[in-house]
Amino acid sequence: MSILKIDTTLELINNFRGFTNTVVGEGTIVETLGYSTIGDGGGAQWKRTGNLLAASQSPAQLGDARLSDKGSNEWALVFQGEINIRQVGSGFDSSNDVTYANAALAALNTAGGGNLIIDMSTKVLFDTNIDVPASCSIVGQHIYNDTTDRDKWASIGSRIRINPAATIGLQNGAGLQGLVLYRSDMTFPAAGLTAAEVALYAGTAVTCKSASPYIAKNAILGFEWAIITLSTNTPRGRVELNKIDCTNGIDVDMDLGGWIIDRNGCEPILSNSDVDNIRSGIGFRLRNRSDWSWVTNNFSFQDTGFALVDANHIKFTACGADHPTDGTDLYHTGIGFDIDGGCLDNVFLACQSASHLKGFKFSTDAGDRNYMIGCGVWNLASTGIGIDVQSGDLSINGGFVRDFISSTGKGIVVNDAASKVTVVGGVSFKNLTTAMDTVSYSEFVTSQDHTFDSVTNVQTNEATKTVASAGTMTLPNNEAVFDVTGTTTLGTLVGSGVQPQKIVTLILSSGLTINNGGYVLAGAVNWVAPAGSSITLQYITGNTWREISRNEQ
Repeated sequence: MSILKIDTTLELINNFRGFTNTVVGEGTIVETLGYSTIGDGGGAQWKRTGNLLAASQSPAQLGDARLSDKGSNEWALVFQGEINIRQVGSGFDSSNDVTYANAALAALNTAGGGNLIIDMSTKVLFDTNIDVPASCSIVGQHIYNDTTDRDKWASIGSRIRINPAATIGLQNGAGLQGLVLYRSDMTFPAAGLTAAEVALYAGTAVTCKSASPYIAKNAILGFEWAIITLSTNTPRGRVELNKIDCTNGIDVDMDLGGWIIDRNGCEPILSNSDVDNIRSGIGFRLRNRSDWSWVTNNFSFQDTGFALVDANHIKFTACGADHPTDGTDLYHTGIGFDIDGGCLDNVFLACQSASHLKGFKFSTDAGDRNYMIGCGVWNLASTGIGIDVQSGDLSINGGFVRDFISSTGKGIVVNDAASKVTVVGGVSFKNLTTAMDTVSYSEFVTSQDHTFDSVTNVQTNEATKTVASAGTMTLPNNEAVFDVTGTTTLGTLVGSGVQPQKIVTLILSSGLTINNGGYVLAGAVNWVAPAGSSITLQYITGNTWREISRNEQ
């Protein structure tokens, strides 16, 4: 097969050398040394197809990686799996770049997928919406994307400026990787952006329109939202190693499961002081039937770090939510982790929140239980709350709450009559007025292995749950101490649903008789207990409880 070499692709389009069908037959390959000029990065091989088109048509005009020469001969770009955007005429930061990109993506799509390359020498402008087809990606050459030289961003290659009225859409299995994406009208002063300039953040950089998007190793700067999904079936996305400075970070809406969101940072990359570093939005949000996803090793500096709304079975591991702080309450607003609505079986493992008003807030549907394991909260507002249970159920295992701006903060607050909360595993409370405030609850179970350092009140609004005396009595919840009201003789204490070997104490406020039998009493005789007495029992099996001790008044 013959290969002819000429200077540029434009020369081929304009047919400067007067090729004829006799000289250049079907299957001939022409190799160019640039698109517009020699060495401009757009050199490529073009293969004569044998088709005829209108004369002198560029790839942008044809909407594909094809062109025609002056003699109306069609030529197709020779590629294997990837096309450099310069090969179809782009790379010069112009308003036509979407047209060039679409031409290359159309060819990749026809070939079954592939990568549109935006190399380190290339900067483009997407002035209107663009969709990346299924199984195609736009790929830059950045392995990692971050710098503290705030005025450097404009000079970095593999860059796409995006009109805030436009967005990059991702179809099924499409991706973005190794790119710098920022709002088209942004500037980058060396001293950093001011709060007024941050307030100009607008638009959405990336919109996931179908399943399985892959978004990795990008810097996304200056938008209202960095990444969103449509509220349709968009499962199994993977978002990793992105650096984001936007008002809001990532919003996954009705994805129906299986996202991996890993090692992303939503933080004030472009500003440099507490007042300018405030990002009023949400770092990471999953909502509306999102489930079975993994959110790992992510960091947020937003007013709300992480949010769940009507989302189930999400695993948060080693995620951190921080906020500007000057050592006073001036900037301590927002919530580190905000969980609302129908949220069930979500797990927070080794997650931490600092410098907000609240660390974790749970306002979930009645009966929905979520789980915290080894999580920590510190440096909240003077009136802050480490873990605020406004509704729903919660299990807390280990972790710490400590060192608010002043010691007037509260570690754990439960304030819903239907909530069931368990606190076990040696939670550490330090420098707080109140470790636990149980304003209102259905069940509050806590172990005896917590530590309290410089804590004024271990628990406020504490109360013993009551149960009415009955011949056959059932305990109302999993707590360990109950106030038995009334004077009805106790004959049987129901064991169904009780943990083996559980120990409970019954305070007999009115005085009554306990029959030996189901209650295995000391001396195997009934006990006529005076008012104010108490008895401690251990569950054995069936409905059998054995007396451990009694306190007779």
